[in-house]
Amino acid sequence: MKKKITKKSNGGNCNRASQAGSKPKEHHPAGCNCHSCCHDDHHDHNCDSSHSTEFYSTPMINDLPDISKLTELANQGIAMAQYDLGVCYNNGFGVLEDPYKAAQWFFKAAQQADGDAQFALGRLYLEGRGVPQTDDAARKWFEVAAQHGHAASQNQMGYLYLHGIGVEKNPMIAMHWWLESAENGFPEAMFNLALWYAKGECLEPDEQAAIEWLHKAADAGFPPALDFLEKMNSVTESEQ
Repeated sequence: MKKKITKKSNGGNCNRASQAGSKPKEHHPAGCNCHSCCHDDHHDHNCDSSHSTEFYSTPMINDLPDISKLTELANQGIAMAQYDLGVCYNNGFGVLEDPYKAAQWFFKAAQQADGDAQFALGRLYLEGRGVPQTDDAARKWFEVAAQHGHAASQNQMGYLYLHGIGVEKNPMIAMHWWLESAENGFPEAMFNLALWYAKGECLEPDEQAAIEWLHKAADAGFPPALDFLEKMNSVTESEQ
């Protein structure tokens, strides 16, 4: 039976602004980002089922990952374990922090179509952490995961197209990816769409659509959306 807790916004997801809105499942060490902790937060894992990951759970000792057992499972080719080990090295969970080793393990899992690992590897290339900073490589891994429905990667693709990072700048394609991500339940993408519709960027402003997406992001617990709604309500009350 898998345990579940919240992803950290660093390491495996490295941002999570891209993982904001993930919901806590159980208590685990602050920042733990392992599969058994967070696999269901975004329901976007694309793992190779040939490695029998159905009953996989991150091995733990005293609320910390069991690095010896995790390494054994990772060396057996289990993608989830490879991803978890990458998270441990990227964040210093039970081992000395080593972004280079993190990238190696993320790469192994990413090659097995693990969506979280593909996203994590993309973040490392984007930031030049453990690997050379390469926008094109970052875009490649985000896009592979996004095309397989990884919501955080879809959201990230929106940013790449909005700012022209590793791709030709195209706000309409950015909006497409945010819509895909939002429809997959990613709160930050919902908030991005709300702002997009409110500003009328590259399209006519749509107040109703903006409010709908804003409420969806707030209902998902995304802090900026909650703050935005609170300010809106305060202005409305002061005008009455």
